[in-house]
Amino acid sequence: MAAQLDFFLSYGSTYTYLAVMRLPGLAKAAGVEVVWRPFSLADLLAEAGFADGPFAPFPNKLAYMWRDLERRARKYGLPFTKRPNYPWPYKEAGLIAILAQKEGWVVPFSQQVYRAAFERGEVLGAPESLQAAIQSAGQEPARVMDVIAGAEIAGDWAANTEAAREHKIFGVPSFVVAGELFWGDDRIEDALDWATAKTTGEGR
Repeated sequence: MAAQLDFFLSYGSTYTYLAVMRLPGLAKAAGVEVVWRPFSLADLLAEAGFADGPFAPFPNKLAYMWRDLERRARKYGLPFTKRPNYPWPYKEAGLIAILAQKEGWVVPFSQQVYRAAFERGEVLGAPESLQAAIQSAGQEPARVMDVIAGAEIAGDWAANTEAAREHKIFGVPSFVVAGELFWGDDRIEDALDWATAKTTGEGR
């Protein structure tokens, strides 16, 4: 049985950019299957008393986030363009990703979503940008948008949000391996190590 890692993400997250670009290659090399689970982080933050998000109420923290993100992107050789319109809309991207996970094109779609923002300066989540990301993954935008409007995808979105709540997730990107939670793009390697250790019987 292949090792599995559940990747809880929100396309409204800046740091998730780093995870979306790094995780697929690292997981493939480690032999770990990744299940992408987009969810409503906004719901969980609101429940924790942060209805305006984790950065907006704290200007110094917001400024630090942008600089830290720029440093980390450069560390990994990833492009970086500061997004002045933050926060951006993200739910539609998440719904599309749920369908993409089911159909096997979530990686190219997700990476294109973030490339559009951080390489070309497009508004992340804008309809035209999402359509281009869908097409880049070899899919027909009209079909995809029709499917994500249905009850099944909405139900999966709610289920992922409830699962995030049950795992006590408080931020993204987060990774869950056999009930063990790892938070932050800098914990990808730790999460993958945990997954492979569980599979080989070296569990902790």
